[in-house]
Amino acid sequence: MAQKLTSSRLVAATSLGLNALLLAVVIGHATAIRESVNRLLGRTSAASVTADAPALSLIARRIDEQRFDSESDRLDYVREWVHDNSIHEIDAEHNEYAFDTSRVLDMLWATSESAADPPHLSCGPRALAMSMILDAIGVRNHMVHAFSDDYDNVRSHTFLDVWNGETGTWEAHDPDFDVFYTNAAADQRVAVAALVLTDLAATSPSSRRGRGWEVNRASRLRDRYFEAVLLPTSGNPGQSVILVNTTRFDLSKQFPGNEGVTFGDFARLHYASPPILELQSFGP
Repeated sequence: MAQKLTSSRLVAATSLGLNALLLAVVIGHATAIRESVNRLLGRTSAASVTADAPALSLIARRIDEQRFDSESDRLDYVREWVHDNSIHEIDAEHNEYAFDTSRVLDMLWATSESAADPPHLSCGPRALAMSMILDAIGVRNHMVHAFSDDYDNVRSHTFLDVWNGETGTWEAHDPDFDVFYTNAAADQRVAVAALVLTDLAATSPSSRRGRGWEVNRASRLRDRYFEAVLLPTSGNPGQSVILVNTTRFDLSKQFPGNEGVTFGDFARLHYASPPILELQSFGP
């Protein structure tokens, strides 16, 4: 497996063992290896609640009132609640409030309680809303951005990596498509990094609709977006790392819609020059 560190800021990561990192991503076992992954990505503390939404405490109380058979069921409930009480629509109404998360949370609550018109949201605002709710109930989570090189401009899809304290693993949750992901062979939930670095033929999105890319209308994500991902490296949102699967993503491509810059130049401009870790996947 080819491995390349493209920034001196990641040299120290070699002491953790990149093979160990990838192994932990794939199988999700071995406590010592998993802790190495967490140290590399800086996943050591929960994010603080920053939204001042009157409805946030009500939403958290509603979740606490539920009886769940597992922590995965609780995380699914939050994802489904955000998805069910909003609609994916990018229009003038969306642009008015979608990134005002406090207002969005109040609208989500109103929709759930009185069938008020659901807020118009896209992937980022839905992920922000779910993230804020998870913060309120004490669940660690991180916003992530998965990138595609299949268009004239750099495009990304935003969703979440969520810590499951019961299993001791990270789970990818997407409130926009209302899915989580599992490894078909082991039937285990997987983290976001696994979607970029492993064979997607052996991975399936799952939801109340069932398991599979087509039934969950997520084929576009499989075919175009799980090529590179921006992950936080610490509680500071300005510190991140980009994992690139070089078998899927062409780092030399110049994007005409972004004034001909490469993805590396785009990342330096828009994401505070994160180190880029180039890796090859275990499969297509």
